[in-house]
Amino acid sequence: MVIDTLINNAVKAKAKVVTFNAVIFDDNLQISISDDGKGIKRSIRDKVFDMGFTTTKGSGLGLHHAKNIMEKIDGNIELLDTEDNKAQFSLTFTR
Repeated sequence: MVIDTLINNAVKAKAKVVTFNAVIFDDNLQISISDDGKGIKRSIRDKVFDMGFTTTKGSGLGLHHAKNIMEKIDGNIELLDTEDNKAQFSLTFTR
């Protein structure tokens, strides 16, 4: 569900390419997911996980639910800061 949300958001942002990168370190699996869509403005980056916050005609629940899911499995999701404001998320799973 978490990855599905990120891919759906990339499609809404007109992305043509979604890139996945996975790295194992210590007892963690980290998956970075980025896309070449329109990006996320700096002024709203701190709100993307807030319930009901949306920049589309969506419900504003996708990223909020994704964060809740990751927290319930002792994982983490974060929006990474990029120079070009492109969407890049990091998912961290603990073994």
